[in-house]
Amino acid sequence: MKHQFFKTLLLIPLLGSAQDDVIRFQPIRITASRISSSLAAETRDLDILTREEIDRIPVQTVQELLQFMDGVDMQQRGINSVQADLSLRGGGFEQVLVLVDGVRMNDPQTGHHNTDIPVPLSEVDRIEILKGHASSMYGPDGYAGVIHIITRDDNAEYTRIRISGGHFGTLQTGATHTHRFGRINTRLALEHHRSDGYRPVSDFNIGNASASATWRTGAHAVRLTAGSRFNKFGANDFYAAFPSREKTRALSGILNYRFRPHDYLQWNTCVHARQHRDHFVLDFTNPEWYINDHITESFGTESSLVFQLTRHIRMAAGGDFLYESLESTSMGDYAQERMGAFTEIVLQLPKQCVLNTGLRMDRHQTWGLHISPSVNIGIKTFKSFNWRAAFGHIFRAPSFTERYYNSPANIGDPTLQPESGWNAETGCDGRLRNVNVSMTAFRRSEKERIDWIAYQTGDPWRAVNLGTLTSTGTSFSVSGNTHGLLRWSCHYTWIHQKTPAKNVASKYQLRALRHHAGMQWHLAGPWKTNPSFFLEFKQRKGDPPIMLASFKCSRQFANSRLIIQGINLFGTHYEEILNVPMPGRYFMGGVEIGWPKVLFDK
Repeated sequence: MKHQFFKTLLLIPLLGSAQDDVIRFQPIRITASRISSSLAAETRDLDILTREEIDRIPVQTVQELLQFMDGVDMQQRGINSVQADLSLRGGGFEQVLVLVDGVRMNDPQTGHHNTDIPVPLSEVDRIEILKGHASSMYGPDGYAGVIHIITRDDNAEYTRIRISGGHFGTLQTGATHTHRFGRINTRLALEHHRSDGYRPVSDFNIGNASASATWRTGAHAVRLTAGSRFNKFGANDFYAAFPSREKTRALSGILNYRFRPHDYLQWNTCVHARQHRDHFVLDFTNPEWYINDHITESFGTESSLVFQLTRHIRMAAGGDFLYESLESTSMGDYAQERMGAFTEIVLQLPKQCVLNTGLRMDRHQTWGLHISPSVNIGIKTFKSFNWRAAFGHIFRAPSFTERYYNSPANIGDPTLQPESGWNAETGCDGRLRNVNVSMTAFRRSEKERIDWIAYQTGDPWRAVNLGTLTSTGTSFSVSGNTHGLLRWSCHYTWIHQKTPAKNVASKYQLRALRHHAGMQWHLAGPWKTNPSFFLEFKQRKGDPPIMLASFKCSRQFANSRLIIQGINLFGTHYEEILNVPMPGRYFMGGVEIGWPKVLFDK
């Protein structure tokens, strides 16, 4: 299926120049609310990973970053997150919405491809993670939470190159260049990763590229971004006990326009497209036996209006449209459409109280109408503490793979019904001198939960609606800063799930983390060194506990930086996905050079 619209979007010419007034796309918190206000964030459990924090973490890809965040379960199938599943608060990997600059990246074929994100690590400005219900804002997939990747958009001009290598024949290179052509700011970033693999059929070859151009004048701002990612890797035991191989390619294009004539009025509109290709060989020693080719395409548009009703009331209203299609050699060809309309109100009440309410209606051509309300509240109980509570409806439609996939190892069900339920949570956030504290208790009640199960050993995995499922948990985090010399943080999440099914094996969702804890230390060392240390504890239901340790240290020079990092320092033997062992201890080292040097630390 060829869509001229997709090609046209990626090749939209840059807009011409105008007067020299500069209005930026502000780095506002938009994940917790459609309204450009930090007040709404006070009613939700929202974590933010800044660029400064990203530079301290021993990772090579955007996907690997997430494993260091509180409440995030990053189930990897190898180094560099060559293939990984995301989970929040015990939800499934299909139940997390992934956004890039506000645009949905979820793949309609399967959530396994949701982390095929065409954004190089160097281009990430920050990552925002909203835990809990988000269907009243974003519709389907905002079930257990939202992971929002926000890319860089600054006026600085610079060039940077990076190269690193390490165990398993790993080699990684990258480059970033920014330039300004009159009133147009442009960015280009490239990166490449390859490895021989740490066990048989675990090699990979990954390329990532992104480009953007931003034009601003007066009350208008337009931004065009495009991204590409290819991934060729050995998938030994990834989905079944076979030496599989897989190739994927993701393309994306986003056109954003913002009109803000006054502080109390803003109009946002967006057009976006995404294409994903997947070539899968179940057994590369006998490739003719079973080969799958899938192509998914999605096209959408969204528009919203944010305005100030009174001094204490802000409101947002808008709608979106999404078209998704699949071409598959094993599943056939399918297409589906969804339309949604939403509204949200933020009220600043007396006595430092904030009320945030939302309502969204989604109409799917197969499952009909779904209505998702939410009510969230935040109250300043003490001078530096905020109490919050939130309650909202959640739902998710099954993916194409869950409905139509059929192989010797996995069997879908076209009669699957959407998942739905309710999420409730309460917590508080505060600051005592130089220490930040956050606590949350939550409960998610679901019905028609979808999972892949096997009734007996050796049976194929089958997609089924399990029925009701309840997830209850608590999370706690504390962080501090000692005169800028030592930054530290600790977090812990406990989850208990009450499942309806007995005497069955679960492939994914019923293996949620029961205990997840982490500690981080970041030092301002002598001689311009910046060592960081990480400790992580995990325990899944039915599995023994594991302890992982890692570190990263950099040494700053005039216009360059040397980096060394170590992963899994204890050499722990563990699995994130059943029957896919993760690597033991390994090290990486590299150098980064930038011009001009004054911008290197930014």
